[in-house]
Amino acid sequence: MELIVTTHSFPFGNGETFFENELPYLCSSFDKVILVPENQMGQARKVPLNCEVRIIKLHNQLPLKKAVIKYGIKVCQHLLNCWLFDKSIEGKIYYAVKKWKIRWLDLLGEHSNGEQLVDNLPELKNEHTVLYHYWMINFARYLSWMKQSNTITNKQVCRIHGYDFNPNRHPKNHFPFRKAELKGYDKICAVSKFGLNLIQQLYPEQKHKTGLNRLGVHIPLLAEILKEVNNNQTMCFVSCSSVVAEKRVDWIAESMIEVAKNNQKTNFDWHHFGDGDKMKELKVLVENNEVDNLNISLHGATANADVLHFYKTNQVNAFIHASATEGGCPVAIQEAFAYAIPLAGLANEGAAEMAMHDIVKTACHNQESLVELIQYYIELSVTELNKMKNDVRQMAVELFNSDKNYSNFITKVLK
Repeated sequence: MELIVTTHSFPFGNGETFFENELPYLCSSFDKVILVPENQMGQARKVPLNCEVRIIKLHNQLPLKKAVIKYGIKVCQHLLNCWLFDKSIEGKIYYAVKKWKIRWLDLLGEHSNGEQLVDNLPELKNEHTVLYHYWMINFARYLSWMKQSNTITNKQVCRIHGYDFNPNRHPKNHFPFRKAELKGYDKICAVSKFGLNLIQQLYPEQKHKTGLNRLGVHIPLLAEILKEVNNNQTMCFVSCSSVVAEKRVDWIAESMIEVAKNNQKTNFDWHHFGDGDKMKELKVLVENNEVDNLNISLHGATANADVLHFYKTNQVNAFIHASATEGGCPVAIQEAFAYAIPLAGLANEGAAEMAMHDIVKTACHNQESLVELIQYYIELSVTELNKMKNDVRQMAVELFNSDKNYSNFITKVLK
């Protein structure tokens, strides 16, 4: 039995690191796994032996006459469905008034792209081959049209994370063609309760095919980690994310500097793992830090195994999270929990589901709150902190165990 997985870029580049946790489970459960990345920027990572990376380049030349003959009527039906079911005034204008002919041509182009994908995936001729879309983005949508047009009949499963389904994170606060697109998926799997509730609220008619299927991480044995902290150490805080605007790593840097200034008798370490387009600005901010009792280490892009080794071999007081938006339960926090590192963060959307302690600020978006959180951890007794560490570790065991989550996803959803 074969599995085709569409990704954003995996195995290329440094993104989608959390998919690395899932891929071995897929490869051990299917005879062959074919990865189809939409983007191929950066170095390719190693994949298991029974995993093939299929590069498909879509051409921009639209065979208009052929597309109109083959998909014209179906495209009109999709466009009409979008207009009928979109209840917002903005949606009605978008589909019915604002350049509807361009929308129709857009859909024709997407059907043409879908046909190209099918031509490059002969495995889809076998109806037992499963299609698994890791994101609800372009390739997933194109192949949804192919199923609705009866070009293929394969089972299609699609995960949703955050930016790929939340209208508030779309440039126009609206996903064109989403209403019609969803009809081509057999299962829609949210990685958080937030995502599940939102997509069921937006598309109640698709509720029967939606479900909660969390991602997961490896849970190390207690003997493998330095779980407890003591009074005779520098206070250590970590963060792990891309250095981009929405992750607000600059807030973390400024908060750590302010906290260190306010607690001159305490020594602090802050380690950040991750890189991005805001790294240059972050380095300037860090280099201007003149606080003697704060040591800052910007590790840049770091292999996941090296991040986990740091958690394993260092006593960490808390994981700092400041992201402005987070549709899923962040895997970086899941990994911290697995190593008994509690959360000091501004938790919102999916991340709020991980805020098991009252001190974690949910739906709070100001830097002052982050300073308060870090200060709270400074004032915690060793006993209180170690209890929190035990609590988050237990949450990881119960909710984010990769062995359990991925095995259930494969047997109950994909197969």
